Amino acid sequence: MCEAFARGDVMRRLGINRFWPSVPAGIYETKKGWLGVTLQTPAQWLAFCEMLGLSKLSDDPVLIPRRRSSVDKIDRQFAARLKTRAAQDQLAG
Repeated sequence: MCEAFARGDVMRRLGINRFWPSVPAGIYETKKGWLGVTLQTPAQWLAFCEMLGLSKLSDDPVLIPRRRSSVDKIDRQFAARLKTRAAQDQLAG
């Protein structure tokens, strides 16, 4: 938020389940319950992709620094994978 303010940017919502500047950042439906996700750093991105078994996303060198440009692709894959297990099970690993 401070970075946005310093640049004169406005914090804004980019659509349903989309918040600037983080991608992804929002609430995702699971098989049972909901899971809040906010990934900001490359390490968080890689760990979350690994948790979901989405190495295709974590290995894509374009997505690490530029996830915002591929948010539709990311959301589809995250949403599909998160709906296979309950929120509690996602957290348990």
